[in-house]
Amino acid sequence: MGIVIQAMSDGRVQISHTMQLARNQEDAEEGWYLMQEIIKAMDAQRAMGGGGGGGGGTREAKQVWILSPDVEDDKIAVGPALFGPDLGGDKDYQVAAGLVILEESSKACSTLPGDLGLSGKIVLIPRGGCLFVQKVREAQKMGAVGVIIEDNVLTDHNADSLPQTFSMSGDTTSGDIQIPSVFMLAEDGARLRDVAATSYGEEVFVLLTWTRKKGEEGGEEEEGEEEGGGGSG
Repeated sequence: MGIVIQAMSDGRVQISHTMQLARNQEDAEEGWYLMQEIIKAMDAQRAMGGGGGGGGGTREAKQVWILSPDVEDDKIAVGPALFGPDLGGDKDYQVAAGLVILEESSKACSTLPGDLGLSGKIVLIPRGGCLFVQKVREAQKMGAVGVIIEDNVLTDHNADSLPQTFSMSGDTTSGDIQIPSVFMLAEDGARLRDVAATSYGEEVFVLLTWTRKKGEEGGEEEEGEEEGGGGSG
């Protein structure tokens, strides 16, 4: 069903769901429903005073907007991080900044070079090599104001379903993260790279925001469903 169970070094068990790991589409959907039940059970446990690490809970769907008049399809559905500040909710937190794209070989798993110019920028980082939270931590050290983590595997499912099937988990050490981050499909990451490559030297700006629910004031037409899965890196 695309569900992976992983034993953590501190004795906790992490359960994640990734659609492309499922045997077929039907099993993937069954896995998603099972994750919903697990999340409900976890939330009920917390409400009764149960424990929880630094990466639990659910968050609403997110979007990346490409702030360019030359781009027609300017909204990209992305998965949220379960650590760091939330994009949305009561605070309606969002951030727009110039985009810095790391090369495929740069995974941001250790201290990044100071000449990348990340200060005040949103950085696109390839997945792999280390946990999501470690990549965001390294970008934060260099002054980045937001992070987009790009998947390293091409998928064949609809990008609009991503926020309902994948969220980036934190851990017990992720309390130091002060900047927002989101998870983007490889196909959409490639599109961002294409936009940057054809900008003729002009800086590409993007907005990290949340997907407003239908009927909300100033809202978009997309739905803000709760996330059903998790991933560690």
